[in-house]
Amino acid sequence: MGKNFWGDLSELEEKRNPLDILKEQSGYLLNATNNLIFADLKNREPIPLIGEPNKQFATIFSIRSKMMEKYVFELFTLFYNITFFPLIVELDENISEALNISTTLSINNEDEFHQLLEDVLGNSFTKNVIASLYSMSK
Repeated sequence: MGKNFWGDLSELEEKRNPLDILKEQSGYLLNATNNLIFADLKNREPIPLIGEPNKQFATIFSIRSKMMEKYVFELFTLFYNITFFPLIVELDENISEALNISTTLSINNEDEFHQLLEDVLGNSFTKNVIASLYSMSK
């Protein structure tokens, strides 16, 4: 048998996928709204961003109501490659205005991603969208 050129792979570090983090957050939203409002992840073809190389994956993160199937509020889109980070986040204009940040951000690691999610999901504009959806879904 030949030589193993892969090296020792017995202790591979399992990376946490940003989509798993978003799915986890969707579960929290669903529980907090009595199973009426949920976050939805939809993969789409990536589009080139000015000054950025093409990313291999693109995912839209939106809020939806089980009672209003056709309405979707898109919070942001993630653009990333197979290594997950760095990733590009393209925010809804209302959210970027509420947070006083750019609509397009580069996120370098999981900690920065967590901070951004805390800011985006917990801001007053996003809460207002959720409250409106919740009120219309009862």
